[in-house]
Amino acid sequence: MINVRRLVVEFHVVDVPPIISPAKQKRHVHVDFKPIHMVCPDSQPEVKKTKRELAIEEANEKDDNTSVNSEDSDYEPEIIDSDNDVSDEDFDLKEDIIDEEEDYRGKNVHIGNNSDDDLDLPDSDEESIRYNLKTFRAEDMHKPAFQSGQVFGSVELLRKAIREYSCQNRVDIKLPINDRQRLCAKCEPGCPWYLWASTDTRTKCFQIKRFHCEHTCSKKGKVRAFTSVFLAEKYVGAFRADEDMNMKNFSRIVQKDWNMGPSRSKLQRARRLALKVVYGDEIAQYKLLWDFGHELRRNNPGSTFLLSVDEMSRFKKCYMCVDACKRGFLKGCRPVICLDGTHIKTKYGGQLLTAVGMDPNDCIYPIAVAIVEVENTETWTWFLNTLKQYLGIGSNTYPWTIMSDKQKGLIKAVRELFPNSEHRFCVRHMWQNFQQQFRGDVLKNQLWKCARSNTVVDWELNMEEMKTINEQAHAWLEELPPNTWVRAFQSDFPKCDILLNNISEVFNKYILEARELPVISMLDRILSQLQTRVYNKNKESVKWHGPICPNKEES
Repeated sequence: MINVRRLVVEFHVVDVPPIISPAKQKRHVHVDFKPIHMVCPDSQPEVKKTKRELAIEEANEKDDNTSVNSEDSDYEPEIIDSDNDVSDEDFDLKEDIIDEEEDYRGKNVHIGNNSDDDLDLPDSDEESIRYNLKTFRAEDMHKPAFQSGQVFGSVELLRKAIREYSCQNRVDIKLPINDRQRLCAKCEPGCPWYLWASTDTRTKCFQIKRFHCEHTCSKKGKVRAFTSVFLAEKYVGAFRADEDMNMKNFSRIVQKDWNMGPSRSKLQRARRLALKVVYGDEIAQYKLLWDFGHELRRNNPGSTFLLSVDEMSRFKKCYMCVDACKRGFLKGCRPVICLDGTHIKTKYGGQLLTAVGMDPNDCIYPIAVAIVEVENTETWTWFLNTLKQYLGIGSNTYPWTIMSDKQKGLIKAVRELFPNSEHRFCVRHMWQNFQQQFRGDVLKNQLWKCARSNTVVDWELNMEEMKTINEQAHAWLEELPPNTWVRAFQSDFPKCDILLNNISEVFNKYILEARELPVISMLDRILSQLQTRVYNKNKESVKWHGPICPNKEES
């Protein structure tokens, strides 16, 4: 019978394989086993056996009982415990090693190394970490809602969302801290609504860190975030769909949508910004005026387009007259030219000078327009000289009648270029100057009674009545030349007895929307309106019967 103890002592175990557990398959443990040399002389007391030694003895005793007579002469004893030891091929079974063994004194002896340096980190640590956070998207801008932990792609998107929230809820939110790295939003004093956001290093985005959603303040009628830029962004599509939307309709739409009534100046700025997106930059359009003039002369032969610049090649003035309007005025209209100037309602301003005639049906007939920087004697002289040259009016200006207001420099320019022409003044504008000194409906009615006098006798009687009512008002009217405002003293050559310059006023209102556009868009809109009007009037005249116009038949 084999002495198991002797085998254990003389044939010591050099390498003990590790004990592996299937529950820890991913942990790689490097174990360095050292041999334990034990010498047990016969005189030594019996050494206390370890659990491993007892297990080996049991295994050997079982083998001896079953195979005593087997032929194992070449067999080299190797002790293997199938329950605790594994071979080198069993890589799928791993277990932490038993690091301690008891020596013959009963003390613990370390037989393995369990260092953390030999442990491999899991692959998941090297992968990017994903966070499940609510992200604010552009689709959420129609009704923004905030919450703690919400992520924004940029600080600009958060500012835009706060502005939208402020306008929709009609609360005045301020931003005391507002930079590229952090943002603080507060409502008015006493209201607990609060928002704090800053850059998040994990997501590389802007994140709301603290937020309190309760409002105790009341809704406002005017909100600071409700600016012209905000309105322009909201309604640029509406202006692109309806270019003719006026300020009145725009104001109604804004008030209906937001329950706030912005000022007219704010609406005008918003409309200007929206139209800038639709039509383009105003400065860029000034650079294209030369091309516009060449295209006008090419498509409308005989038309006139003049452009003047200063020494720095900056815009100074321009003149436009379509050939069809020029020929129609000379052939079919009365020799009356109504002059007026109106403002251009754009960022760079300017004045629009107009010359309008009267057709046989007592309707407006536009002749020419000019864009100048200011309205003075120089610009009016240049405009009238150009108009006179291209209409073919020679030195004899007697057949022509000029109707105008008392604009700056216009009277002197008419006197120089139309010396023989009759120059009439609009009685309505004259009455506006009159009422600054003499107020009351009695004096107003008497003034109009004097202006409508058909004969000299009637005018003298009406002036006597004015003297009876107020001598100072009578003296003020005596200083004015009667042929400039009294019908009895005006020439009957033009067959026109108008006392008002309504012809020019109607045309200015007709192109009101065009005067709010950039320069080329304005000229193109005016040109389109003139073409449309001539075409419609031509269709309307086909239905007339007889040589007399309908308005003259009624009168």
